Amino acid sequence: NTSTKRRRTDKRETLDVDVAMQIEKQQQENNDKLPDELWTKILEDVDDNSVMAFALVCKQLRRVQQESGRKLETNLTRYDNAGEGVLKASHKLQTVSQEWCFWSMR
Repeated sequence: NTSTKRRRTDKRETLDVDVAMQIEKQQQENNDKLPDELWTKILEDVDDNSVMAFALVCKQLRRVQQESGRKLETNLTRYDNAGEGVLKASHKLQTVSQEWCFWSMR
C-alpha cells in the first residue's frame, strides 16, 4: 500500500511539473507586453541621446523606434574631473550613427 501511494504521489508530482511547464510556455508565448502605442508615448519623452538605449532593449522597442522615425544617434561628450567631485564637459566627441553601430557589430 505504501509503495502504491508513493507511485501515485510521484505521478501527481510529475503531472504538476508538466502542467507548470505548459503554463510557463504559454505565458512566454503570449508574453504580456505593453502595447506599441503606449511605448510610442513613452518614446516621446526620451531625449535624443537615449533613443539608442531605448531601441536596444528589445525587438518591440526597436520596432517602436523605427516606426517613430527617430534617429539612432548619440552625441558623446567627454567629461573631465574639475576637482572636488565636479565634472566639466571638456569637448564633444564624434557622433555615433546607426551605420557605425552596424559596422562595429560585424
